[in-house]
Amino acid sequence: VFVSYPEVGTSGLASATTSALTLTTIKSTSGNTTTTSVVSVAAPTMTLVGSKPAYTIADSSDTLVNGSVKVAEVTVTADAKGDVKVGQLPITVTSTGVVTVAAAADNIVVKDTSGATIATKNASFAVSAGGSTTGIICFDQTGAGCTGGAAVGNAYLIPAGTSKTFRIYVTAATVSGAVNTTSLSTKLGAASSATYYDVAGGASAAQAATLLYNYPTDTSVISN
Repeated sequence: VFVSYPEVGTSGLASATTSALTLTTIKSTSGNTTTTSVVSVAAPTMTLVGSKPAYTIADSSDTLVNGSVKVAEVTVTADAKGDVKVGQLPITVTSTGVVTVAAAADNIVVKDTSGATIATKNASFAVSAGGSTTGIICFDQTGAGCTGGAAVGNAYLIPAGTSKTFRIYVTAATVSGAVNTTSLSTKLGAASSATYYDVAGGASAAQAATLLYNYPTDTSVISN
């Protein structure tokens, strides 16, 4: 069975339109005998978009010291079908040993590979010694502490078929002790908190990464 759909976009289907197919009849012929069977076999529901992102996370090369440290590199790649925008990116940071991150709003810093700072916001973020915290990096909000409402116009554009690497920095404190006795581990938070905008599909509302294949679970670790 082959199913085709119109293009997703301003002149076709709306982005995030869902499609559900169910096979209800099987007809078979053997010689002069035709048999028809009634069945009910449902395919998984599909969500149609004009384009979508893919995420990867890579280790940081930094050594854990007191001060600003790069905890991970996250790369977002736009599908060749069209542009996407990055809305929000969740990171979960876990402390092993004595290292901490002091609480403050907008204290997660994002840079590109040239070292230029990318405008982002985040609600107050802190990691206690031996604790774990998830912070949401907001590309699509301009209010301090990730407030003021998400908007596609504020989100970070990634053109079709290209990638952007985001270097994630936090300010570590209370680092002490022998080598390799304290560390910060960083991974992407839940896919339900990672959002993107289907620019190719003409979407103005953010979509969660929940349905994306191969959302990464890798962890970046830096130690003293």
